[in-house]
Amino acid sequence: MKEHVLVIFTLVVHSVTSNLSHPNVLLIIVDDLRPVLGCYGDTLALTPNIDTLAHHGTIFTRAFAQQALCGPSRTSFLTSRRPDTTKLYDVHFYWRTHAGNFTTLPQYFKEHGYHTVSAGKIFHPGIVSNYSDDQPYSWSESAYHPPTQAHKQDPVCLGSDGALHTNIYCPIQVDQQPGGSLPDIETTEFATAWL
Repeated sequence: MKEHVLVIFTLVVHSVTSNLSHPNVLLIIVDDLRPVLGCYGDTLALTPNIDTLAHHGTIFTRAFAQQALCGPSRTSFLTSRRPDTTKLYDVHFYWRTHAGNFTTLPQYFKEHGYHTVSAGKIFHPGIVSNYSDDQPYSWSESAYHPPTQAHKQDPVCLGSDGALHTNIYCPIQVDQQPGGSLPDIETTEFATAWL
């Protein structure tokens, strides 16, 4: 029987344990999250759920972004290679064809008997991952991307002119959004159902 690795892009998940010889692994990758959390000593932040998860997991205190862009930073993290090695400094190249065929973290698990699953934005979608999310190398199944992600640039914010505008910084009613949900909600639902 294979152990399982689920890598997701969401904060609301349940931890996983296994009776097998190797533990199941749950890796949570969060976009643009600063350490402004109770588990990092912030006294103003009210983050009880992530604090509880951190209490039962591992807190990294010396993690740094390798590049000021998402794709190169994710690739650096997932391959343990710096951008000057992957030759990925922006969002225009795929490291496997431009710098080498490096083993990724989920690929390593997959090659060692784990079933790996991705939900949300793990590899940066598009050319940075060769339009493949590094499938089939890193994942046992096709990566899950929430359907409502297609609406990320839709105008949903009511402006003072009475028209809807594109702006991610406005209060919304989730059930009134295109697709009736949001990508983080759909990713969380997928992950909890899979778990």
